[in-house]
Amino acid sequence: MAEEPATRASNRPNSAQGMTRAMRAALADAQVTMHQVALHAYDLSGERYRFYETAIAHTRLRPKRKDRLAALTVAVSVGEVGAAMGPLTLAYAAFMLRMGGVSVPEELGAIPASVLYSGAADGPLRGAVFLSELGHG
Repeated sequence: MAEEPATRASNRPNSAQGMTRAMRAALADAQVTMHQVALHAYDLSGERYRFYETAIAHTRLRPKRKDRLAALTVAVSVGEVGAAMGPLTLAYAAFMLRMGGVSVPEELGAIPASVLYSGAADGPLRGAVFLSELGHG
């Protein structure tokens, strides 16, 4: 968890400081790097401000890999569901891990399938959590 100092209501440019801190903390807690993430799931639903924030945070973490990091946005399937977007995305990411739906690119080697979930409130709160296959952290 972290707080974003430049929310939409603040009229300041969003530099994604809070989201970046939340994502870094989740990776540090799991003792992994962005290079070991197979899928990035987020609670985006079409709002430009949040897309920019997520893109900036992801760019700051700069995964050093040749392939593109796979992304999951369940809004593509279910549309805008308001505050349910975060829990729905997290549940779907966990379901994908459980059912073997998260593929690991060959270049990453023999790492467990994993997901980095990041989400945000309308206010300053930002959060992220790292999920991996059962028995791998």
